[in-house]
Amino acid sequence: MEKVKVIDAICGAGKTSYAIQMMNENTFGKKFIFVTPFLSEIKRVISATNLNMTTPIAARGKGKKLDHLKKLLADGRSIAITHQLFKMMDHEAHELIQQNDYTLIMDEVAEVIEVFPIASQDIDVLINGGHIRIEDDSSVTWLSDYNAEEKYALFANVKNAANLGILMAFGEDKLQMVSLLPVSAFNSFQEVYILTYLFDGQLQKYYYDFFNLQYNKYSVIKSEEKYMIVNYNNRYDQREKLKELITIYEDYSTKGRPSTLNTNYYSRITKAHKYLLSHSWYENAHSEKHKQLQKNLISFFRTQAKTTNNKLFWTTYKSKAKRLSNAKCKFNKYDDREKDNFVPCTIRATNDYAHCTAMAYMVNRFLNPVEKQFFLSHDIHVDEDLLALSELIQFMFRGSIRNGEKMACYIPSERQRDLLKKYLDYLL
Repeated sequence: MEKVKVIDAICGAGKTSYAIQMMNENTFGKKFIFVTPFLSEIKRVISATNLNMTTPIAARGKGKKLDHLKKLLADGRSIAITHQLFKMMDHEAHELIQQNDYTLIMDEVAEVIEVFPIASQDIDVLINGGHIRIEDDSSVTWLSDYNAEEKYALFANVKNAANLGILMAFGEDKLQMVSLLPVSAFNSFQEVYILTYLFDGQLQKYYYDFFNLQYNKYSVIKSEEKYMIVNYNNRYDQREKLKELITIYEDYSTKGRPSTLNTNYYSRITKAHKYLLSHSWYENAHSEKHKQLQKNLISFFRTQAKTTNNKLFWTTYKSKAKRLSNAKCKFNKYDDREKDNFVPCTIRATNDYAHCTAMAYMVNRFLNPVEKQFFLSHDIHVDEDLLALSELIQFMFRGSIRNGEKMACYIPSERQRDLLKKYLDYLL
């Protein structure tokens, strides 16, 4: 039986609706775990299903949410949880899932890899001291019998991660470490459905390749008021409709002078512009560049899109948002969404901004270099352009195009604009 199905369909195609329909048509008594990024979506899914589905709670004085999850698993209940709780599940939870033949439905991809915070010199200390061994598959084995928490508190997290089987080390001249989500998080399920878009550009795809976890891709369509999955075909995206709904700001000339909103950061005779607005660019750019970018944001929303503050949304790297925030583009460091219109650049699966008719995407996304090198070290191809495009599309679909309404788009990175244009013409 095919274990993993990736339903790869454009935002709004009906992926979640198909999943709810599948659960409601459950004639074989299957048990489901539905995983979503947001608590609000948990409530919606529970209310839309007829499975007597529930969600774990952390009762005061009665244990953690993970403990309640395990009890629900032992009882064979269908459950809806967040990505965060899915990530926290341990070996005991995975065993309960396997024993009870659960089916996983994951709305959007999981956070499957993280850079492990340790210096290469400290890795050398652990190896040379006989405390760890790096296996042929890159996994790290903890060898010492001393109590790391007491004698070497600095390395306690290394011991814990290694003993959990999630720590990987790689590199020739300079060793680095990453932690991976245990593959049992997926292998313990009888069936797995991943609801996402542009899966081939996402880290979970490379993670599956690393563990040789086989999957097939499908599109979702609606026929006679019923959703169904069919063999994947990107033409089901109907990108032509999206192309009609968006207006991408381009450079224009006024009295022979080009607009500076997209072009004031680089000389076109160099290759450096490919990386403009990347995270490293923000780290190294002079403060005057940030100030100019801030002015550009104001100018776009006042002269190009002419949008009220409650009808726009914008993003940059969260650590840099304060530098660009202004009278139009609000940023609240406490994540109070009632006081700002900033949206994280990795946002997914929310309809909270569907009323917004203008957006600004002030980033140029590349894969974290450590994560990239980990996969490349295992001969796994990484498509950074598809990753960048995937996140841009996800961000755009938070806005009014979700409702089939027009939206103005400010994307000052030439690379990101070019990727979007190729995508709209089915060239990516």
